[in-house]
Amino acid sequence: MTGTDRWRVLLLVALVGCADGKSAQPSTDKPSTPTPQEPAMTTTDPRDPKAWEAAASLAEKTAGAPVTKKSDSLPFVFETTTGKRVVIHNGTVVTGRGPAVAGAYLRDLGVIQGKGPQIDDILVALDALDALPTLPNVDKHGWVGKQLPDLAPYVYTDGQTAQIVLHYFLGGKPIVKVDTDPTHKPQVGAPMDAGPGPVPKATARMTLELRPQGDATWKREDINT
Repeated sequence: MTGTDRWRVLLLVALVGCADGKSAQPSTDKPSTPTPQEPAMTTTDPRDPKAWEAAASLAEKTAGAPVTKKSDSLPFVFETTTGKRVVIHNGTVVTGRGPAVAGAYLRDLGVIQGKGPQIDDILVALDALDALPTLPNVDKHGWVGKQLPDLAPYVYTDGQTAQIVLHYFLGGKPIVKVDTDPTHKPQVGAPMDAGPGPVPKATARMTLELRPQGDATWKREDINT
């Protein structure tokens, strides 16, 4: 058999192998790259109604129930009828909780620069992200309200840092004034109503400081102790 004949035989064998779906060499084909999924939100601009619609849809999928937004000033915080809250930030569901997470969220909203939500909405955000301060034997929702302006919640900023300040009365229940007339029910007095004049109660001042960098943490200062 001449050299030319041998090459013809080899070529014929190769063609038969291809026809049978066989190959003498192992396949080196790489698996195809999966098509990347489209982002859940194509825009995160809170001024765009489509951003709110997309965020609400994402929140509903996460909560497994219809949701409503908490405030126009809190993009994108939603709540179900059962009280479950979902926060969407930077196009994704916020899974973390605590003051560091809430601080980063509020910082991104511009609180340090004096922009973004005011104190009432800030309190909603802190609650939604489980970032309210914890004190022994004190309800974290029991901060002193606007009935005592000097101790009411407030936010302060100098453009470099921001401070969110809450006050909590420490220890003991509201003082009950006993009525000697048995036909009357006891009256519950405000915490500042004891005795012949105002008696300051031990108070914890809780401050959450936001800086351009770093995690936010609560700092405690006891006053009237």
